[in-house]
Parts: sequence; structure tokens; C-alpha cells
Amino acid sequence: MSAGFLLGLSELHIQTQAFYNQKILAQRGDFFADLKIERLSVDYALLEGVPAWKDVAGRLLKQNPEFIFANTFQRDGIAKWLTQFGLPILGVVHNPDILKLSDHAMSLVAQGKVFAYGLAPHVVEKITRTIPELEGRCAVYHPVFWMRPEDDLFAPTPNCRRIFLAGAVDYKNRDFERLVAFLARDGLQTDIPVVFQVCTGGPDRKRLEQDIADFGLQRFFELAPLDPQTGRVPHAVYLHSLRSCDAVMPLLPQERKDYLFNKYSTAIAAGIGSMRPIIAPKIYGEVYGFPALEPALHDPVDISALDLSMPRLLAVRAEMKAIWTRAMAENQVAIAQGLAALGLRAS
Repeated sequence: MSAGFLLGLSELHIQTQAFYNQKILAQRGDFFADLKIERLSVDYALLEGVPAWKDVAGRLLKQNPEFIFANTFQRDGIAKWLTQFGLPILGVVHNPDILKLSDHAMSLVAQGKVFAYGLAPHVVEKITRTIPELEGRCAVYHPVFWMRPEDDLFAPTPNCRRIFLAGAVDYKNRDFERLVAFLARDGLQTDIPVVFQVCTGGPDRKRLEQDIADFGLQRFFELAPLDPQTGRVPHAVYLHSLRSCDAVMPLLPQERKDYLFNKYSTAIAAGIGSMRPIIAPKIYGEVYGFPALEPALHDPVDISALDLSMPRLLAVRAEMKAIWTRAMAENQVAIAQGLAALGLRAS
């Protein structure tokens, strides 16, 4: 989610040292391996326990930074840790309700040391509505840098459509249960065979595997194998499948209105970030700013009547590429705006 911000800093000619939890590297590999971001050094550090955080603080200070970018700025523990540096903060706020409850974070906001970012316009509205102190000190950051256009493997084949189901296998936050029930009941009467790609683990991965077996749905699904040591799908496998799929389907449940009013969907970020057509109800396209390929109105998983022809996919893919390009340019403007508000130069 932070790669686009790091790219924006790089394109503003800002040298950046990034720290990520080494557990991520061990579980899923290096997400930044082939993103080719200049002026960026990534350190997968130990980020567990007080001694580890003290060590990272010391290493950070040796860099003599002018400001800090916090990929998640809302919890009191992180805000307290950031306070020791006395530096301006560019921070992504995922949940303003949690931020409002953080004494240390709100103190930094009150001191004018924070410029906040939401991941979509509706999220920024929620942030400024919840924390009026951030009015005029909050902007949209688009977390959609998942690949570069030259790394795209988009090439629809005449005999199959591969639809990438983005996000963890979580029956609460993704509508896997509805999809399985629909396929078990009605199958899928499309002009061309469809395969749903699942390239993640998640709390309900085993349940999905069992449902596929119980209902004989193997022909509809392609599941990336989990690493036997970590139980995760490596970033390299995930990104290759995303870069070579024909469309992305976020599978957001109808009843989860929070994705329309309060929260941002990483599954939609994956679709925009891979410049792919996104299959979703029209309302999601209106809120997130993309041309949705709309499933049946009566059932958000029924794509039987959807036009998945090659000309249609290519046309929407071109629109998505334009949206991605615009998002990258807007990120640079938003970062420069934040730096200026904190009294810093953009380059």
C-alpha cells in the first residue's frame, strides 16, 4: 500500500530510507524486488519488542531525516514512538476513529506537525469530518502502484477468462460464500469459460478449498499453492497472477457499506494498480473513480451476462491505464502539498 507514496517521494528527488517488518519478508518475500524505485533503500528490520524499536530509532536518527512518513498513523503506541523525533509527519490515516482516541497522535495534530492522507476522497471526507483539525491538512493518496505499465502481461486469450479475486480469503470481508453458493446452484453460463484465480491465504482458505471440493467446483477455480512453511502465497506469485489476469473482482459484500463511506478496499486498489477491468457494482466505480464492469443487478456475483469479449476488455483496460497514470501524477502533487504545509521543500 505504501509503494506509490515511496515512488512519489522518489520522483520528487527525495532520498528515502524505508523500514518494514522483517516478518513480511520471511512470510511473503520482497514486494519491492522488481518495482524499480530510485532513491529508495528498503530495510526489513525487526519490529517487535522495545529493544528492536529503540534500535530502529537509532538507525533512523543516523539518516538525519527532515520528516517521517508513517504508512499507518492512528495508534497511540506508534504516535508515542514518533514523538521522540520532533519531526514533521506525513501519515496515512486508515481509521480516524482510532486516531481521535490517541492522545499522542492528537497532540501531534494539534501542534501542526501532521499532514494526513486518506486513500480515497470518501475516506478524506471521513477523516476531516471526524477530526476537524485536519481540515486543509489532509489529501488523497492513491495506493495503486502495484506494477509499471512496461511490466504488464495483459493478453486475453480466446479460450478462457481469468478473473483475479483480490484480497484475503475471508468470508466476512469478501463474498466468497455468495460466489460458491451461486456457482453450486446455477453454474456460470458465459460465452467463454471463466476461471477465478485465488492467490492468497486468509482465515477461510481451508473453508474455500473444502467448499470447492464439496460442490465440485474445481473447473471454476485456480488456487495458488500456499508456502508450506509460512502458509502464505509469496508476493512474486501474487503479483505475477495479478499482472497476467484479464479482470479483477473485489467480491465486496453487499451489506458492507463501510467500503463506500468510511473504508478503502485494497482489492479495488489491486484492480486499479494492475490497470485491469474491475468487476463490481456500479456504485463502487462511482465512489472509487473507475468504469465498473457491472454484474447482474439482482446478484453481485452473477457475471453470466457480462461482456468479457476481447474488444471490451481492451477498451476498459486502456481506461484503467489512464486512471493509473493520473493517480501517479496526483500522488506527486499531494505529497508536495503535504511537505509545503509542513514548511518543507518538495525537492
